[in-house]
Amino acid sequence: MAVLAALMLANALAKPAPCGDFQQQKQVPGMHQAFHSSGHYQLQGNTLIWQTLKPFASTLEVSPAGLYQSLPGQVRQQIANGDNPLVASLGTLLAAVMTGDEKALAQHFKVNRQGETLTLVPQDALVAKGISDITVTGQPPHRIRLDEPQGGQTLITLTRGQCQ
Repeated sequence: MAVLAALMLANALAKPAPCGDFQQQKQVPGMHQAFHSSGHYQLQGNTLIWQTLKPFASTLEVSPAGLYQSLPGQVRQQIANGDNPLVASLGTLLAAVMTGDEKALAQHFKVNRQGETLTLVPQDALVAKGISDITVTGQPPHRIRLDEPQGGQTLITLTRGQCQ
């Protein structure tokens, strides 16, 4: 019975958190104070919906079809087209990061696993210009750190929440 309970617990922990809350801290080189934002996220297939509530409301949708932004009282705008191969793969890549899908990540990153931590180093030169590495901690992920070649860093903390 204990083995069955352990297997059920392991299966539950291996499932991605399809939605929840986030806290994001962005450190820009040369700036003394980090930028902070918070809100909700929801993963629907290969589409990530990132709803920022603070410091101001906005919604970003990332999917293979493109990047879309919505601001309160304004019409949803496409800010990047899915015809761009990098944008088209971004939705799939973000879904893979959020779920810890190592197979999908290995197609675009050199993946190193140590316990519950994945370190991802971009294999694509274009991606490497903006991201030097990504560290994903936990399964499902609860902490994501993006390091930039110029010294910037984004730290995202995820907590499971109720899907809306």
